[in-house]
Amino acid sequence: MDKETEKKVLTPVSIAQLDFYTLEQLAERLGTTTRHLQNKIGEGKLKASKIGKRLIVTNSDVLDFIKASQVNEVIETPIKTKIGTSKKTK
Repeated sequence: MDKETEKKVLTPVSIAQLDFYTLEQLAERLGTTTRHLQNKIGEGKLKASKIGKRLIVTNSDVLDFIKASQVNEVIETPIKTKIGTSKKTK
């Protein structure tokens, strides 16, 4: 993808100083799928608006979603060893 096309894909659109992304743009920017974002919208974790047939997400709603998704601690996960016992890792 050339730089001009990349700018169009990743740059939010501004209307009356309101920056927003389509789900396709946001999925590419966050490295996820549009389906994942649709699930988060359905769960109420990501706010979106429907304009015609498209869902759009404002830049401020993206920031709120990212802040709400922050992990503050490392979760310890047991790992199975060769003899079948568990050993906790950090």
